[in-house]
Amino acid sequence: MKTQTFTPARLSLLLALAVGGLAACGNDDENSIPSGESAGEITVTSTPWAKGTRMQSTAHTFEAVKGETFSFKGIFQDDSTGTIDSVSADSVTVTINGSMRVPEEGSVTDPSFTIADGQTIEFETNSEDAGVLYEITFEAADS
Repeated sequence: MKTQTFTPARLSLLLALAVGGLAACGNDDENSIPSGESAGEITVTSTPWAKGTRMQSTAHTFEAVKGETFSFKGIFQDDSTGTIDSVSADSVTVTINGSMRVPEEGSVTDPSFTIADGQTIEFETNSEDAGVLYEITFEAADS
């Protein structure tokens, strides 16, 4: 059996490669927020409408914490719900429960949206004669 001899230069190179490899295994997302901590706030604005006429809007603001479920005004039931799937320093991803009409996509069951800091997304109930237009805005904690 042949033994391998390592020179100090070769050992230094192996050590540098090993340390560099471990550093690369660190946190891939510099913007990630630790579990249970708020990335900022999301505001859900609900605007009921009937036959093209918009009624008074209501807004609810929630802390953007991964895994949290939030409720907001529905039309035929008391509340609709959503879940905060992921958070970072500059965006959140939410899933809305139920069938909704999403711009440029049509009817979507349990739509998911990634919302950047300062961005507002829209969707509405999947109905023809009356419904609710929803807007969700994310404001990062450090903005």
